Amino acid sequence: MNNALHLRTSPLSTRLSFFPLLVTALALTPALSQAQNAAPEITREKVERAVDALKHYGLGHKDAFTPPGIAIAIVYQDEVVATLVDGVRQVSQPEKIDSNTAFQLASVSKPLGATVMAKLISQGVQWKTATEAGKMGWDTPIQKLMPDFVLDSADVTHNVSSRITLGNLYSHRSGLPEHAGDDLEGLGRSRAEVIQRLRYIPGVGKNFEEKKYAYTNFGLTAAGVAAANAAGMSWEAASSSLLYKPLDMRNTSSLYTDFIHNPNHASGHVIRGGKWVFEKQRQPDAQSPAGGASSSVKDMAQWMRLYLADGKLGGKQYIPADALRELYSAHIDVSDEEKLAAKADASCDNAARYIYGWNACWNGKSVRLNHSGAFTMGASTVVTLLPREKLGIVVLTNSEPHGVAEALARGFIELAENDQLDARKRFPELFAEMKQKMDEAIRGVQTGILDPSSCPVHGPADVNLGRYIGTYANAYFGPFDVVRENAYLSVVMGRGKEDRFLLSPCRSNAQNGFDFYFEITGENAAGHELVQFAARNPDAPANKMIIPHLQVGELQRADK
Repeated sequence: MNNALHLRTSPLSTRLSFFPLLVTALALTPALSQAQNAAPEITREKVERAVDALKHYGLGHKDAFTPPGIAIAIVYQDEVVATLVDGVRQVSQPEKIDSNTAFQLASVSKPLGATVMAKLISQGVQWKTATEAGKMGWDTPIQKLMPDFVLDSADVTHNVSSRITLGNLYSHRSGLPEHAGDDLEGLGRSRAEVIQRLRYIPGVGKNFEEKKYAYTNFGLTAAGVAAANAAGMSWEAASSSLLYKPLDMRNTSSLYTDFIHNPNHASGHVIRGGKWVFEKQRQPDAQSPAGGASSSVKDMAQWMRLYLADGKLGGKQYIPADALRELYSAHIDVSDEEKLAAKADASCDNAARYIYGWNACWNGKSVRLNHSGAFTMGASTVVTLLPREKLGIVVLTNSEPHGVAEALARGFIELAENDQLDARKRFPELFAEMKQKMDEAIRGVQTGILDPSSCPVHGPADVNLGRYIGTYANAYFGPFDVVRENAYLSVVMGRGKEDRFLLSPCRSNAQNGFDFYFEITGENAAGHELVQFAARNPDAPANKMIIPHLQVGELQRADK
């Protein structure tokens, strides 16, 4: 086991919770000269020219951040007008990407899964408790379907658990903080364990009453699982039987085992030493409705055709049109802060907000739907749909995110709307713009991460390590063991106590204790995190361990 913390399966950490929203905003924002109240006209000729430009100046652009493999599908007027592929499934291996290659979708799983939810709700699934019964809808409180679901168990004032609906959870307005539960997934906790422990996160009731938006994988996951269970199925079975199989999406699954055992799957890549390498595949089953689906561009084209044809495919109505439209047109009660942000967004003259699995942006008569996905262990994806124009594009890549997928999708949409743009100049501009904005956002989120060079103590010789050895715990995380490892301390954690990270000493603190730090690698890689120990007096054993950037990061000594 190396000395750096490696959270084995976690999604983007709380520290990187900006990421899905950042890349979505980048892909949504158009660079149009037309008046805002006039939706640009899109024609087949413009689409065809945009496809050619995408092929030559988008996929033709190569630099150090070009993913090892890229696959693109474009749908227009119920026709797959282009399938573009480039690169390899894994570096140093000869197998090429093709239209059937399965990629991990990351958070593009959300709009795909929202389609499953629309189908479930349209079927009139019934729920029943000991005292009442009803038909499932977006306004159904999740406790009607999952009675043991509780949030903010310590807050008796707001009592939100009985009021939070499927719609609240799917639109990220449940009161949960950003990426609640992701850290538990990273420690190997099961889906059921993560959902059960969400109740120990404080402040949810107040956030819910204030209608605060916060992007959460496990809030949405709980809603998807509860809805599928109400229909007598698991989420994975519901996705397969209600969407993937009827649409003949043969390389699509909501199970990691299907993806990894598919011989035609794309491995995730990261940059090490200036080169793309495959280290380890992300295993996202715990949050399958939010980030665990995998698919090919051929299959995703089928889904886009269904969506853009109001639920029809091949003349057959698979999902009622109203059920699909509700995913992006439902009224969402939002905070005043979010209303102001939408009003100030120059790219969306009417409103811009997250509804049910989609970011929706209105420009004049047209609505633009978008979602991005990202695993820092090697996935970057985006889908953009224009329902009025019947135009859609999906971009799948097998690399850590550097804005390439968003640049390709946005460049295509811009050119389809405005064929006067110079594609030879625009694509390089977009690649540079996306990369710069991503780098700026990452630097911003890393602000406050400990710089080891600022620590006056660089070795354990002057620290009484024995004061800190012991077990620390809280209801959310469970126990963390601090143990001696040669001349240093390590924290041992995880479901099977298999995760271990080395604590390097930094400085004395004002809490009669000492500050240490550890290095994060893997999906949560963000630098060095601070760990603080507190004691009642300078000579007493530590009675508290604090990891400030964890959502419930205060752990009490449990071995007194």
